[in-house]
Amino acid sequence: MDSFHLLSKLDTQTLHLRDWPHILAFISIILILSLLTTYVANYRPSLPLNAPPLSKTSDWAILGSLRFFTDRYRFYNEGVLASKTGNFSFYFGKHHLVGLSGVEARKAFFEKKELNMTKGYAVFLTVTPPTPEDSKPVKEMHYDLQDKWFARYLFSFMKSEALDKSLPLVVTDVRNTLDDLATRCSASPTGEGLTDPFDSVYKLVFQLTMRTLGISSWASSSSPMLAKSLDWFETIDKSTSPIRIIFPWLPTVNHFRRMTASAKLYFAVKDEFADRVAKKRREDDAMQHLIDNGEDAMKVLIFIIASLYAAHLNTSTMACWLVVYLAAGCEKEEGGWYKLVRDEVDGALRKHRKDEKQSVGDVLATLTLDEWEAEFPVIQLCLKETTRLQAVGTSFRRNVSGKDVVLGGSGEVVPHGGFATYLLDDVHVNPSIYPDPLRWDPGRYLPDRAEDKKEPLAFLGWGAGRHPCLGMRLAKLEIAILVANLVSMFDFSLCDKKGRHMSEAPETNRSNHTSSGPDTPVRLKYKLREPWA
Repeated sequence: MDSFHLLSKLDTQTLHLRDWPHILAFISIILILSLLTTYVANYRPSLPLNAPPLSKTSDWAILGSLRFFTDRYRFYNEGVLASKTGNFSFYFGKHHLVGLSGVEARKAFFEKKELNMTKGYAVFLTVTPPTPEDSKPVKEMHYDLQDKWFARYLFSFMKSEALDKSLPLVVTDVRNTLDDLATRCSASPTGEGLTDPFDSVYKLVFQLTMRTLGISSWASSSSPMLAKSLDWFETIDKSTSPIRIIFPWLPTVNHFRRMTASAKLYFAVKDEFADRVAKKRREDDAMQHLIDNGEDAMKVLIFIIASLYAAHLNTSTMACWLVVYLAAGCEKEEGGWYKLVRDEVDGALRKHRKDEKQSVGDVLATLTLDEWEAEFPVIQLCLKETTRLQAVGTSFRRNVSGKDVVLGGSGEVVPHGGFATYLLDDVHVNPSIYPDPLRWDPGRYLPDRAEDKKEPLAFLGWGAGRHPCLGMRLAKLEIAILVANLVSMFDFSLCDKKGRHMSEAPETNRSNHTSSGPDTPVRLKYKLREPWA
């Protein structure tokens, strides 16, 4: 009997020893779940009672509304439609965002000083080139680019004196690129050429911006730094990492690519700065202007990188789409806007041609800054309509006022620390403001229609309220020079990548986060125009 009890006791002890790993694992799971529950409960800020209602569309625990990044246009509009006021709340990670719509909310978004633009974009514009520095002052300087010193310098480069100085070089850069295209089509048996505008035009506008806001020696088409710097910017642009908004500590492949490209760009600009200072070498460009004003290397670096990035993101893409829209309408009845633009350019050529020996390029090279800005209103109408259709995505603001910000007459608020976001399409493709809103029609802005005047802030393409686009003057000038030279030199039409004619421009993916090329590849088919007389 004693032996039996002893064996039973040993078996029981053995059984208990075997079960301990399972028991410990079970206890660990309970503890992890408890901690996770506590974390989730405190992860997101609680909403005040007068915040817009929370949208439940695709709201994942911890992650939030992922559709805000994967299917933004439809996600946003579903939130608007589900809300009585048109405003709604949602989370992305731990961040509370308020999606706004309607006139009053739009006015609050763009005009209230409590809603800070740079603090909003610092979190949600994940493609902005960072500076590879760890010190707090550098990070703060990077996030306050639209304030104070940055805006002051950018504004100084928009003055007539600065633009007059760079104008001859800009015109020469445009002409050299178009001459290269002319050489290619002349060498073709058919006398025609094909070019991807989202490559050739895109690169050209980047070159022009490097010329006016960057480093002059890099802007030469023969400089290897022009192609390298553009490649770095494109890598940064394509290496978005929205998951890092949720988990900023997470090392992702895209984040590594972005940081590597940013570091290369950063150190290249820094080396140029150091070389000029060490050798007392001078150039007539934006970098030299900042050096002469006593700015240190960090401020010079940040200004040039941010300026080039802003132009790379917007002006290049708008120029490409404008050319595509013109090309798509070239064979419509009476030539459409393509013919109107060409007639406008030909009229300016006839007006300013001094003798018969002057070529088209020679005449355009003689135009002054005032003439470029005053004599091409049709081109500017086309650019404005292109901007309406292609300025996609959302704008961001963060409430850093220390108190809740009231949104117009609804009484709803953006709480302190929360983000306000506004989908530009809420106004730009609103059929009550712009009938048949997805149709490209520059006539919308003529005085007898004035569709952009129907509501306050009905056109947001050049900034609005407290944040107008400081680079608007340069962008308009660059695009006028490019389009005028293009239509005076070539006949062109739109086709696919195999050269087959396209009568309509491809649709824009309205869920894109920023301006970008079409999902369907396009080409320009072009040939030299008959000698101008």
